[in-house]
Amino acid sequence: MSKKVVVCAAHSVIGRVYWKYTYEGDVNMPDYFGLTTDISSAVVLDADWRKYQVRITEDFIYNVDFDNDSFKVNIMGSSGISAEEFISWAYRTTWENLCVDAIAGDARIVYD
Repeated sequence: MSKKVVVCAAHSVIGRVYWKYTYEGDVNMPDYFGLTTDISSAVVLDADWRKYQVRITEDFIYNVDFDNDSFKVNIMGSSGISAEEFISWAYRTTWENLCVDAIAGDARIVYD
C-alpha cells in the first residue's frame, strides 16, 4: 500500500484544519472544495501528490467555499474570529501533509 496523506494546517484558535473535496461530476454538479476540522472528512491523497500538482495549493484555496453555512456555523461561529481573518489565514498559511497510514482506522479514514 502506498503512503496516504491528508493536507492540513494548524490554526491558533480552531486547531487543525483539513482540506475537504467532493467530486460531484457524476450528478452534474460542481465539485466541492472546502475545509473541515474533522479528519474523517478530509480528502486522502497519495503522499507524492505535490510532485504532479504545481499550483494545487493556491488553486485549492481559491476554490474553497468559504460561504458554506455549516462551516461558518460550526467552525467560524464558535471560534470568535471573523471570516475575513480566517480567509486571510487560509491563503498565507503553510499547508502540510499529514501521513494517515498509521491512524486511518482510529480516524475512520476510508481510502478510495
